[in-house]
Amino acid sequence: KFVEWPSDSVSDELTVCFIGAAGVRDALASGIEMKRGGQHRLAVQAIDAGSSRTGCEVVYVDATAGSSAGEPLPSMLMVSDAADFVRRGGIIELFTEQNRLRFNINLDNAQRAGLRISSALLKLASEVERQGTRSKTR
Repeated sequence: KFVEWPSDSVSDELTVCFIGAAGVRDALASGIEMKRGGQHRLAVQAIDAGSSRTGCEVVYVDATAGSSAGEPLPSMLMVSDAADFVRRGGIIELFTEQNRLRFNINLDNAQRAGLRISSALLKLASEVERQGTRSKTR
């Protein structure tokens, strides 16, 4: 709902691939046939760190599986709970603060991947990094 992919890159199914994070993957996969990402059906897939990410629109990299995202790939939303993930090529970095799930966004990495992040999501982010500077939103 808050991320727009290029119109030619996503079919009617949005595939979320997981490197590690079996618990999160299993929670999302439970009842997946009833869940949607905007207008897209959701699919879940487990992949290895060295595997091809072809067919993945979202890749979640568990912090214990390796924290480097590398260069943002076209039309791929990279998410992780690894520290400084957005500074190493990731787009969304999850973390907890005072028992609340928070996130940082790297807008430059999203734009390089051809993704558009909604202003509503940017307002909810703890920090938004763009052109090498970080700004707190809250």
